[in-house]
Formats: sequence, C-alpha cells, structure tokens
Amino acid sequence: IGGPCGTVTTTWNGTAWSNGVPTNSVAANFTGNYTSSGNLDACSATIATGVTVTFNAGHTFIVGDAVTVNGTGSLIINNNAALRQTGDKTNVGNIIVRRDSAPMVRLDYTAWSSPVSGQQLQAFSPNTLATRFYQYLYTGTTTPTAYQVVTPTTNFLSGKGYMIRAANNWPVTATAFNGQFTGIPNNGYYTQNIGKGYNLLGNPYASPVDASKFLTDNSTLVGALYFWTHTAPASGGVYPINNFASYTTLGGTASAAGGAVPNGTIQTGQGFYIYAFDSGSASFKNAQRVNASVSTQFFRNSENVD
Repeated sequence: IGGPCGTVTTTWNGTAWSNGVPTNSVAANFTGNYTSSGNLDACSATIATGVTVTFNAGHTFIVGDAVTVNGTGSLIINNNAALRQTGDKTNVGNIIVRRDSAPMVRLDYTAWSSPVSGQQLQAFSPNTLATRFYQYLYTGTTTPTAYQVVTPTTNFLSGKGYMIRAANNWPVTATAFNGQFTGIPNNGYYTQNIGKGYNLLGNPYASPVDASKFLTDNSTLVGALYFWTHTAPASGGVYPINNFASYTTLGGTASAAGGAVPNGTIQTGQGFYIYAFDSGSASFKNAQRVNASVSTQFFRNSENVD
C-alpha cells in the first residue's frame, strides 16, 4: 500500500521518466518539455520553471492532488484535451486551456464558462465590443431584462455562464473562435446561486462534466439542461421555432428546429441553461468530471440579445 502522494516520484527530463511512467500513486515532476501521446495518471504534478507540458486533443491528464506550475513553466490543455482532478487540493500557478467554439458568423454569440480563475472577460475575447458581454438574470421576463451587460474588465466567476458576441469584424462565413483561458485551474467544489426560472451556468473545470451526474447531484432544483443551437435563424428579430436542444437523465432531445442532439457531456468552456424549480444553489464537484475522449460536442449560442 502506497504512502501519501509524493512518497514515490518520477521525473520527466524531456526524454524519459526517471522511475517509470507515473500512476495514480506516483507524483510526476516535469523538468523537461513534455507532449502527450495518450492519457497520463499522476497523484500530483509539478512543472519546473521554463518547462512546457502539453496535452493534445483526446488526451487527459488525470491528477489526484494538486497541480503546481512554477515560474515561467506552462501546462497547456489543448482543444478537446482535459485536465481531470479527482482530489480537492488547491492548485498553484497558471495553465492555458484552449477551447474552440462551434463555427459562428458575425453577430453570433457563444455561452462561455471559464475553467480557470483569474481570467478576465475582455482578455478572453479582446475584439468583442465592451457592451456585448452579458449575464442572464432569472428575474428577466423579456430579452432586454434577462440579458444584462457585464463590465468586461471583470473576471469570469466559476460555474457561471456568460454570453459573449463574436468580434465586430468576424467573418460572415461560419468560423470557429480559438478561445484561450489563462489562470489557475479550477478544482474541487463550486456552487452558483440560482433563482426560480431560467439560469445560465457553465462548466467550471478544464475537463468535460457528465451531464447526468450534474443533474443527479442537483435533482431537487434542476430537471433539464438547455443548449441553444441556432438551427433556425431569426426573422425580423423573432425566432420562428424553438432552437433549444435539451438533456435530461433520460437522454438528449434536438431542438424543434432540428440539429444536434446533446450527448450527455458538458464540454470544457461550455455555458448552458437550466430551469430551476426553486431558488437555491447548483453544485459542481470533481466526481462529475470525465475524460476528454468522451465527447467533443460544443454548442454555440446565437440568440439576439442586442
């Protein structure tokens, strides 16, 4: 039986591991650059200053305790890769999480949520107009009263979704936005206060979340998740048919306008709507997190809010 994390360590020097490939009971130290070739387990991870550790699409870095990034070191979680932590230790140092949006056109919105702390809204999408960052108020009864402008110099709140419009010079042909979050990776337990009605939340982690587990953990308040698909365009500022796809513990349902069926995974960086039965708080926990290979599905949100 192994001892506390760090009792046994192995070091990657840029070429090889000093004590074999790490496992969930072995701490991983990186003193040389590393690029993933598959999933990697470790009980903790420490990245030396000046060292870059990169996880590529489809690969998951599974860490039991803390992730520590020293000095100018860097941990990069590429689009459709994941950092999944199973313990609730506090992380140290910034990482980079890359997340591509679904293809969108000028004036389209995406519902985003940050997987790191310390990420400013405007810095995430620097070419979005300062008046086109929104939160959603459950008290709103119309689009103008529900969607309220957020000061873009503020930071993302963990577990909260934000509507962010594409840059004013964004192409008129559908193009993905290459989003990049920089900050300390979120880990452990998070809650978001919610009110009766619709609320806009978001995945707080650098890994996907199992939608069924989220719903089960919040079953007294939440019965379904909703993702805006923008399958049917607006006409005269009004959408002729419901564009929301939904997911419950029974499975996914496409919007009335057709399009993608939610597959039960809330992707990294994904904002999503819930309908709350009552006021309270929605909770996120590490046990809801899953590996990157489960899904690459990501929804945009294109509802007119201005």
